Amino acid sequence: MLRYVIRRIAVLALTLVGVLAVVFLSLHLAPGDPISLLVPTEAAGGLTPREFVERLRAQYGLDRPLPVQFVKFLGRVARLDLGRSMRTNRPVAHELRARYPATIELAVAAMAVAVGLAFPVGMLSALRPYSLLDSTAMSVAVAGVSLPSFWTGFLLMLIFAFHLGWLPPSGRGGPAWTLDGLRTLVMPAIALGAGGAGILARLVRSSLLEVLGLDYVRTARAKGVPERRVVMRHALRNALVPVVTVLGLQFGYLLSGAVVVETVFAWPGIGRYMVGAIARRDVFVVQSSVLAIAVTFAVVNLAVDLLYAALDPRIRYD
Repeated sequence: MLRYVIRRIAVLALTLVGVLAVVFLSLHLAPGDPISLLVPTEAAGGLTPREFVERLRAQYGLDRPLPVQFVKFLGRVARLDLGRSMRTNRPVAHELRARYPATIELAVAAMAVAVGLAFPVGMLSALRPYSLLDSTAMSVAVAGVSLPSFWTGFLLMLIFAFHLGWLPPSGRGGPAWTLDGLRTLVMPAIALGAGGAGILARLVRSSLLEVLGLDYVRTARAKGVPERRVVMRHALRNALVPVVTVLGLQFGYLLSGAVVVETVFAWPGIGRYMVGAIARRDVFVVQSSVLAIAVTFAVVNLAVDLLYAALDPRIRYD
């Protein structure tokens, strides 16, 4: 197990370097110059605009070749130095630290919504296959997958914030364990988790339906084991292995989808922060935000891989 974890961490490090390389090249090869957005229209400090540009390029190291810039950036990341924002001159690490809990809170709440909806719906559909209940549930699941999160968010906002006035339309009222924080979290979590709920519900149904048809389940039923025990103790555990795989991937999709939902609901997380940085071509903020999301995604998937052995004793890592 230890050797497997070490190998996965090594692969994780190489993956993150590849992600950073793609983001780095995308930002630096895109049309436009981020420094030009910082240059005043008139001379500043006795410098002409051209001289001001050259000074800023040297200050941020943008006057060096791209390979040198990338290596220096990786060196700063290894020292946990993410640089400073080109717009505010504040340390990017401090900005991310302030926004990271809000993004994780939203992603975890959306995952709770997805799991809380998917498992009952998928299990009921598997226990009543090809019935009216099954057809209705799967149709709703397909609708949840098909509707974009921003449209679902606007619809929830229109109904529960503007028409009914039950929930605040945007912002974050505080941590999720407070009443104000919970009220502001409900709509973003549902908007973000609805698509994942549809995917998981269909997967739970197909996986559980397959396991319920296996020989050992038929044997347990023939012995007179109560149906609830057959489903919950014998069938569901084996059916969870492929579901857990998708759960890890879904958490990564929720982190990326949070970029849109945070913008719609003015949620003060990393996603909204990154959208603003992309609009301003704030290179160091975008690179560091992508790094934070990629690290979280990779760590969650590593945890999911290690969870396989607990769910299925046949799985062993050498």
